[in-house]
Amino acid sequence: MYPTIKDFGKQYLDQNVKIGKIKTKKESIQKRNQFIYENKHLPRRQIQKVVKYSFNESLDYEYIGKIISDEKKRRKKL
Repeated sequence: MYPTIKDFGKQYLDQNVKIGKIKTKKESIQKRNQFIYENKHLPRRQIQKVVKYSFNESLDYEYIGKIISDEKKRRKKL
């Protein structure tokens, strides 16, 4: 069994071959999250109303808080 695994692993010895997938979000979701992050100083319920009229999406104010915290974590690593 080891030679079989070794044969499959040879293609990944090259450093230019990447293993795994990169998760990407839809562009509309990225724009929505960017908008929410830029307006994080506003109250969550006010952001909720603005997102409803601007993006025609009904989001819970708790979910908006989660988006803000996720964006903070993501941008902190940059």
